[in-house]
Amino acid sequence: CIYGLFLTTLPFFAMVTKSPQARARRPKSKEARSAVLFTFVLALSVGLAVAFLCGWHIFLTLTAQTTIEFYGNHTLRHRAKAKGIIYRNPYDQGMRKNWAHVFGPGHPLLALLPSRRKPSAPPWPSPSAVRRFHNSLHQNRGGGNVLNIV
Repeated sequence: CIYGLFLTTLPFFAMVTKSPQARARRPKSKEARSAVLFTFVLALSVGLAVAFLCGWHIFLTLTAQTTIEFYGNHTLRHRAKAKGIIYRNPYDQGMRKNWAHVFGPGHPLLALLPSRRKPSAPPWPSPSAVRRFHNSLHQNRGGGNVLNIV
């Protein structure tokens, strides 16, 4: 998104501006102007959406909540306010501790780098877990919507 905006900002503003200097930088063909306009608008809208989503997740991390907990805490906060009580999220330990709980106690910018920790388990199911899953599906064929996954 940033790359697309970087490439199309000057030509876009040259198309929008009516000054003679900008007219010289304006794309000549109609197809080129359409491509610049499309790329600029697409990159800007996707960039804003991703920036909003990033800000939302940073907020959730700093307040020690998931999206579902946010809505539950919002309801509890309003109920407490109606009773004259101040509601506090029981998992919130303050912004620094919440951030450190998720990303570790190092410098906050280190959270942007890939982790070097080994995962506790592989990101794919083991063959024995897949067999157990398939066996539980076959055992419960006539027994309703029950899945026994062990």
